[in-house]
Amino acid sequence: MQHADSRVLLKHYLSHQINADTRAIVHGLEPQRDVVKSMCSLGSSINKRRPIELTADQSASVNSDPHVQELVLRRDKLRAGSRRSAEARRKYKLAVRDVNNEKARLRKALKDKIREEFDAKQAVIDIERQLAGIGFDDSDTNPPTHDPLPAHQRLLEAICAPMDCKTLEELYQRRDAAIDAVAAYCAVEEDWSSVRCAKKASKLSVNVAPTAASGQEPPEGSLLHEALISVFKDGGDKSYRCFLCVGKALLLREAGHLQEDDRAFKHLTHEFHSPGDVTKHFRRRHLRNLRAGQFISCTACSMPLDHKEHMQNHACRIHGTVA
Repeated sequence: MQHADSRVLLKHYLSHQINADTRAIVHGLEPQRDVVKSMCSLGSSINKRRPIELTADQSASVNSDPHVQELVLRRDKLRAGSRRSAEARRKYKLAVRDVNNEKARLRKALKDKIREEFDAKQAVIDIERQLAGIGFDDSDTNPPTHDPLPAHQRLLEAICAPMDCKTLEELYQRRDAAIDAVAAYCAVEEDWSSVRCAKKASKLSVNVAPTAASGQEPPEGSLLHEALISVFKDGGDKSYRCFLCVGKALLLREAGHLQEDDRAFKHLTHEFHSPGDVTKHFRRRHLRNLRAGQFISCTACSMPLDHKEHMQNHACRIHGTVA
């Protein structure tokens, strides 16, 4: 927008925290509140400078609260008589619980206040830096626990690109790059739960070569090829991988959204501790989430499935996963 500073944006345009589905309002559609909530929290979730937890001094500051001190005095008075009877012990335990609950409540309120203050002040600073063409501050107060996925890194670079466009064409190019990055990131799964790794690798083989949905088999010797081979029954052996998750990894890799060194790939193709764990995962993650009329297919076999029972039969007969 080429304003001299951020005052025009803050005064005349939408707030930096957009909490309404403007597209749905304009077109008269049902607002997608979950999507908007996720979009509004994107900047906070990726901001390495945003406070995550309280410091030791901040956490200890709640001890000086008058109400906490009052509850502590009451707890200390009950401590002496807590050994005399069961009723005294019960009252002492309740007093300890009240102290802990009040401290936890105050810590949460303090953390929320610090985050709100950070969001309000840092948003203005970031807007001014971006309009000046400086970019975002790279200071890192919360070191990441893992490297971002390629699609995630591309999304961050596209959205956080400096607003230093000299012409309208450059502005359109910046916008199109951000749209393409968002579209590519839609296929990436986030926030998967941790799983138990296999104690020992299971090497399974099949007599038939599986094919992907596109009809092309992954390169022989690749990790994806080994994972795909392992989800097919070989005699009486059962698979230690989920055939649906491996099929999804196959689709994402063909679309260019996944690499074999990504965390998402390792998550989708990991080996469970036992075939029983595969069954639990299959029921909890896939069967339980099926909706009526939903299209079902096995990507590993390039085979459409008619209904839930067809999927269960296919899983047992072809992939050795009993459900």
